[in-house]
Formats: sequence, structure tokens, C-alpha cells
Amino acid sequence: MWLKKMIGSLGIVAEIYTILMIVFPLLSIIMLSIMAIMTPKLAGFDLITLMQLLTYGFVPFFGLMMLVMIDSMVPKR
Repeated sequence: MWLKKMIGSLGIVAEIYTILMIVFPLLSIIMLSIMAIMTPKLAGFDLITLMQLLTYGFVPFFGLMMLVMIDSMVPKR
């Protein structure tokens, strides 16, 4: 019974991982690249800087958060 609950929880975490680490960065980079053609700044920030912040800041941060979340869900031996 506990194994089914753990597998269900890890399945949800896998879906969150797919959204946060694959879909969100891809869509954001595509959206920011298209916006850079129209205007070079968004809310006072350079779009290239925002893309770099997304790539080198948010993606590793979300990756670490996912590792912590998965580590806390899996029972220790």
C-alpha cells in the first residue's frame, strides 16, 4: 500500500519536473527571443539578460529544488 502511494507521489513529481525543467524554459526562451525582435527591453531589463538569468539562475535553482523534494519523499534505509 505504501509503495503505491510513493509511486503515485513520484509520478506527480516527474510531471512537475517535466513542466519546470523542460517546458517552461523552452517556452520562455522562444517567447523572449521573439519579443527581442520587437523591442530590446522588457520592464527595464535587457531581454538577453533575462534569458541568461533564466538559463543560469532559474533552471539550476529549480533543479536543486526538485532534488530536495525528491530526496525528502523517498524513505531512508
